[in-house]
Amino acid sequence: MWVRANRVGAMKVCHFIASRGIGRGELYINLANAMSRMADVSLVVPKGNKYRHRIDPAIQVIEYSAANSRYNPLLWLELIGIFRARKADIINTHFAKATEIFRIVNRVLRRPYVATKHNPRKGRVFEKVAHVIGVSALCVASVRKGGAKKINIGVELEDVPPGTEVRLPGEPFQVAAIGRLDAIKGFEHLIASLADVHRHVRLDIIGEGPERDALQTLIEKRGLAERVRLVGFRDDIPQAIAAADLMVISSLSEGGPTVGLEILFYGKTMISTDVGFMTEILPPHCIGGREDFAAKINEVADNHQKFCDEFAEIRRLKRDQYSIENIAAEHLAHYRELIAQSPQ
Repeated sequence: MWVRANRVGAMKVCHFIASRGIGRGELYINLANAMSRMADVSLVVPKGNKYRHRIDPAIQVIEYSAANSRYNPLLWLELIGIFRARKADIINTHFAKATEIFRIVNRVLRRPYVATKHNPRKGRVFEKVAHVIGVSALCVASVRKGGAKKINIGVELEDVPPGTEVRLPGEPFQVAAIGRLDAIKGFEHLIASLADVHRHVRLDIIGEGPERDALQTLIEKRGLAERVRLVGFRDDIPQAIAAADLMVISSLSEGGPTVGLEILFYGKTMISTDVGFMTEILPPHCIGGREDFAAKINEVADNHQKFCDEFAEIRRLKRDQYSIENIAAEHLAHYRELIAQSPQ
């Protein structure tokens, strides 16, 4: 039976993450930051994580030092001590690794907890826990036992207005894509499609990663060096999105993607592959496979204002659904339901 933690005042929520982070998409940080304005929030994370600088100072951060292995008894003992000292009302684990580890230590702790599934890929541990949150309809559907609750993800908004600048006659039509240079992002297919796209279209790919050399070789091999640039890392992503005429998400698999929400708030218009929650944001004619990139880009370039007007209406209708404050409040409401259901 679960032991309920003592509470005085605000709900005490503890997020457990076993990843050190590999990029910009640590969505749990956005959630925890927003939630810290509504509740007493802490984060349990591995030492050496890459996202500490993004965490709100109001959040208590507890870094564990034991080897970060699912089956390390020393890690189990350290975490048991941490969670006992924290006395949280509920723990929210993120991704499979943290969920597997906490499922083991909770045999001792017996605390209420919920596991968040951030991508639709297989994760057997989510079939074994009582309460699961999925960040998209695809994530929820991937939990075969059923019963997972869908709660959207969100991003912390910056004071950057959506892109509205009009492209002058003769200027290139600027397409951009953002993400880690990794095969799963599908950038090789996007680059290859430029051979069949109008000559005045230019593509910037923003990000760094292990596929950079291979992608640069592909660009040169296809004779696209004047039309495709690997821009590298930028820390002004909202501004980059607002400046592009069209944003493209070319991923082969995604849980979100985070950049899809950033485009929703800052971009002029966007097309995407059928990944994550993109079908929940975009109409069917803005969704396609990698074989559709060239035709879709040409269609948007030829009818740009029409697509921009449509996207502005999508933003108006969807923005509250992906407001990080609303999403944090929805999580807290769900936590209260789970705590109320837990044995006294």
